[in-house]
Amino acid sequence: MQISCKNLPAWAAALVVVGSLCANAQVLQNCPSTNLCFEVNVPDSTAQSGSGDIYLRISAPTSYSWAALGQGSQMRGTNMFVVYTSADGGNVTISQRSASRHNMPTEVSQSTVMVLEGSGVQGNTMTANIRCTGCTSWSGGTMNPTDSASNWIYAYKEGSALATNDAATSIQQHDEHGSLQLDLTQATGGSSQNPFLAAQTSNATNTSGTSGTTTTTQSGGGGGGGGGESSSSSNNSQNIILLVHASLAGIAFVALFPGGAILIRLANLKSVIWIHAAMQALAYIVFVAAAALGIYLAVNQGNFSRTGIDIAHPIIGLVLLGLFFFQPLGGWLHHRQFIKKGRRTAVSYVHIFTGRVGIALGMVNGALGFWVVGGRRTGAKIAYIVIVAVVYSGYIAVITMGERRRKKQSAES
Repeated sequence: MQISCKNLPAWAAALVVVGSLCANAQVLQNCPSTNLCFEVNVPDSTAQSGSGDIYLRISAPTSYSWAALGQGSQMRGTNMFVVYTSADGGNVTISQRSASRHNMPTEVSQSTVMVLEGSGVQGNTMTANIRCTGCTSWSGGTMNPTDSASNWIYAYKEGSALATNDAATSIQQHDEHGSLQLDLTQATGGSSQNPFLAAQTSNATNTSGTSGTTTTTQSGGGGGGGGGESSSSSNNSQNIILLVHASLAGIAFVALFPGGAILIRLANLKSVIWIHAAMQALAYIVFVAAAALGIYLAVNQGNFSRTGIDIAHPIIGLVLLGLFFFQPLGGWLHHRQFIKKGRRTAVSYVHIFTGRVGIALGMVNGALGFWVVGGRRTGAKIAYIVIVAVVYSGYIAVITMGERRRKKQSAES
């Protein structure tokens, strides 16, 4: 509820000592989980000029080792504010950080950050009131202070207090994380130097908004409250999609594709060519499904706008998708020419070469996929590397043995 100062009775207005409290500071609050809340205020001057100060408040239980709020839609390039208890246990440390991808964010100094009055530890809650000068632009992106759908991310780690004043201290990987879309038009208003302290004064005196601070609470559950949404469930679904994508691609390139190639050289069956064709067709169908999920993830996470290894993984995937599309036709032509002429032809070598290079490239691209997601799933990375090493070694051994046998048979004939 917002109450203008002119609506107050004369005796109540006389109690307002600081005239600036009637500046109608507007605070937007979003609580994505129990006792974890984020608040934002954009002063009128910042909204009008497009740059200047913004005010942030992070409140989290002291049962959390740390809590963080970041500007941006993803961890890579975010402007992040990590809060944890200080060495004396009664105050908080605020660490401004950034990350190149999904690894531990490191301390940066991209803007001027000031800890405001009202910050500290009270009871079971640690609170950080922050004024950030220059937070409308940072090395990884920009923020429109009047954006009605501003992208933010958050994360936290439960556990023992860090209890340090070191802004560069190491932190453990988060337990939970998610994203928020904040309607900053609902956070715009006022010129208070500490809108959160004004809000605390209002609540403490039970004056129902006479401080001039209006707090608008967004729903943390997805679209309620008109202000935006918290989408930790969306992140969980994307993690599931990522897992399915990796699993399907692994099955295709580490099991089915090399398995079909090995089978045709080892099995002594009349129908082996058709078994080989069926396995490779199944492998391609599985790969298509994996590629579709990969394209969805790449588009939603902005991978196609990145550089280096981050863009290499999806591009290699698309190249393989195109190359393997023609393999069934190449295999059929190879088979017909071999039956007709009793030897390999140019089509044969193209088909075989494409298959061998494609399988190797697909295995390597799987490793690049683990690189893109960064520091997570160390056990899965090790398992993947070991399995690929074993399968590829067997694959090369069978190819070498098959080529030697073929050359020997040619020499004898």
